Amino acid sequence: MTATVQAYIEPVSTTDELQHPQAIRAWAEKMLKDRPQGDVPSDMAVGLFKGGGIEGVSSLKIGAFDGALADFAVWIRRGSWGSGYTGSYLGASGRGQAIGKPGRLVVSYSVSGGGCWDNSDRAYLVRQVEAAQREAKAIIASLPGFPAKSPSLQGGDG
Repeated sequence: MTATVQAYIEPVSTTDELQHPQAIRAWAEKMLKDRPQGDVPSDMAVGLFKGGGIEGVSSLKIGAFDGALADFAVWIRRGSWGSGYTGSYLGASGRGQAIGKPGRLVVSYSVSGGGCWDNSDRAYLVRQVEAAQREAKAIIASLPGFPAKSPSLQGGDG
């Protein structure tokens, strides 16, 4: 299993289309519908199917930030043995944005895992990826509200 969670704040320009929570929600809903490369396993030829997890768009409110998060369900590429032993692959991810006074909070997560060519461990791996997806969402939800002025790492007040 591999999991990553990323969060950062970026400035927002006056010409940016995503300056309001409603615009960010529309962006997230479009992303969920379009399914960009990287949000589902890419090899359709070997049997791709949805295996559970969380999928949809939800509100993302962290401190003064307000926006949306698009979650992509657990997708599975089955293992096979026809042209060599190929292990199964499972993955889920999410991307979101929230607007606030200091700028735009951008968040993302990705969880993935691989298994046996005979798919004997599929149920176990699906449970693990689903748990990692829930944990990644909980980490994002627990982020602090990010003050506009960060405290200094040297012990001063920055």
